[in-house]
Amino acid sequence: MSRGQEPVALMWFWILWKFWHDPDVVLGHFPYPDPSKWADEELGIPPDDEE
Repeated sequence: MSRGQEPVALMWFWILWKFWHDPDVVLGHFPYPDPSKWADEELGIPPDDEE
């Protein structure tokens, strides 16, 4: 490994280590919403019978 690759390898090691051990930093500190419970009205989807 060349001297230029060492800092990059260390950076990626640190990023992946932190993501593995503390994923809330990237994903957030809240439960992911269940999209199957959203109504068409809330999403702005018109009814099927409307043309």
